[in-house]
Amino acid sequence: MTESSAVETATTVAEQPSCPPQSPTAEASGGWRELFSRRYAAAASILAGGVALYAMNLYLTARRLR
Repeated sequence: MTESSAVETATTVAEQPSCPPQSPTAEASGGWRELFSRRYAAAASILAGGVALYAMNLYLTARRLR
């Protein structure tokens, strides 16, 4: 590899973007529909269960102190 071809290769690589732009689709948009899809059903259920458990604990504690 000559010096001129190395410089051309470095310039060509530097000019290319690291991530090509992607067009948003319904699944890749990161919206609510994706969150409640089968892919994230377990994580969403665990998160919702934790929030519900905390809310019930807070309600019962406040009710008991009243």
